[in-house]
Parts: sequence; C-alpha cells; structure tokens
Amino acid sequence: MTAVAPTLDRTPRLTPLDHFMRLADRGRFPCASGGEKRAYRIAQVLCEEAPGLDHRALTGLAAFALAASTHPQAAKEALGLD
Repeated sequence: MTAVAPTLDRTPRLTPLDHFMRLADRGRFPCASGGEKRAYRIAQVLCEEAPGLDHRALTGLAAFALAASTHPQAAKEALGLD
C-alpha cells in the first residue's frame, strides 16, 4: 500500500461552477484581481445572452472558452477579429 502525503491546501474543493461563481462574485469590487474582474464581466454578458442559446451552443461556448484561454490569437482569428 502506498502512503499519500497530506495536503497543505485547506480550501474546500469547489466544483468548476462554484469556483467561477466565487471569482465572478468577487469581481464586483474595486479591489478585485484581474481574473475576478474578467469572470464578473463574462458572467454579466452570459446573463444577458445565454438565455437565447440552446444546450449544444452553450456546450460549444464552454469548449470555445477553454480554447481561447490557451490560444487567444487563434480564437480571435477564427472569429475574424484579427
């Protein structure tokens, strides 16, 4: 049997949704980090625009967001923004 070292991380394990919501909630405040502010702005746009999208489009949105986070230039080019 392999021993596992205890973790020093004392924060509770959050689901991805809970993590995003925590960032977005903190993004409302002037002292928010850059990532928190971005999460808040994204959440604002989604509250306005997501109701018009079907489940497949929302799934695609999540995939696009992941791709854009690692390859922002390629994402911009795919949309004709560059």
